[in-house]
Amino acid sequence: MQDVLSSIAASIRLNVVISWLLTAALTSVYMCLARGWPCATALASCLVLALTFVGSLYVWRSSEHRDHPSTIKRRCLSVFFTTIWSPLFVHFCLNRDAFGQRVTFWQLLGLRTEGFVAAASLPLFLTMILFSGPLVVRILDGVYVDRSYWNSNFCNLVWWRNHLVAPFSEEFSFRACMLPLLVQCLRDRKSVV
Repeated sequence: MQDVLSSIAASIRLNVVISWLLTAALTSVYMCLARGWPCATALASCLVLALTFVGSLYVWRSSEHRDHPSTIKRRCLSVFFTTIWSPLFVHFCLNRDAFGQRVTFWQLLGLRTEGFVAAASLPLFLTMILFSGPLVVRILDGVYVDRSYWNSNFCNLVWWRNHLVAPFSEEFSFRACMLPLLVQCLRDRKSVV
């Protein structure tokens, strides 16, 4: 009983800290917007997005480890809602005058049809070059050729989290949603770095 009570108390303390940090960051974004400080608004908005993303992973307090199926399902649900909320927040905080009328909101997030093939294939090719050593070893061992490898991984929640959910949600939240905010203040090259 004592362990359960201490776990609940730790969960409440963590949730209070996360909500306090998020409230403080949202308040600072609102104050920066009201005063017309575009750089401070952009940086505070990025802080809110980062706190929301990371905080959503730790909102669900449980005694199971991170690879437990219930923990993975809860965290995927949290990340799903964060991925839906992030572009709405960016739309609210974005200064449209910094980009002109030539670009739509979806193009600012990187969602466009022109150049899609190059944008999808070049990063994949560069990532394959980066990880060519482990990929070649697995190909030579016959891991990727074996049909049972693919069948077993389509039912494995850890594989889904590591290979699909986490990379997509992190790239969308940290690259697609934060870069348009930072470009307002830092311009293209500095914000990418």
